[in-house]
Amino acid sequence: MKRAIALTIISLPLPASAEIADKIASYPSMWGISILASLIIALLSYWKPPFVILAIVVSFFLGASYVDMVLDDHFRRLVVSEMGAGYLISGFCSAGLVLASSAMVVLIRKRRRGTLRTDV
Repeated sequence: MKRAIALTIISLPLPASAEIADKIASYPSMWGISILASLIIALLSYWKPPFVILAIVVSFFLGASYVDMVLDDHFRRLVVSEMGAGYLISGFCSAGLVLASSAMVVLIRKRRRGTLRTDV
């Protein structure tokens, strides 16, 4: 009988509440990863401009992780209540940093080499 009661208690679903903040990237982690990726990919893009394609891919996947948070209504409300409304905006900005820094470096490279056309 004790065994049946124990199995019944274990098998019943119990409501649980967990913090969201420990399951998603913190602000320093989010920006640290983006800044590190931006530096590496920007240097690669300066060396060989086709590495901007890598920046597009990395920026897309970083941004997609925040789109997923925005689209799930329940999860978005929990993230905003725990991390603040700026968390999602900051996430998209940190994802865009990778692409923006690589594009800027390629433009600087073209301008220095004189291959950037400004008369168009």
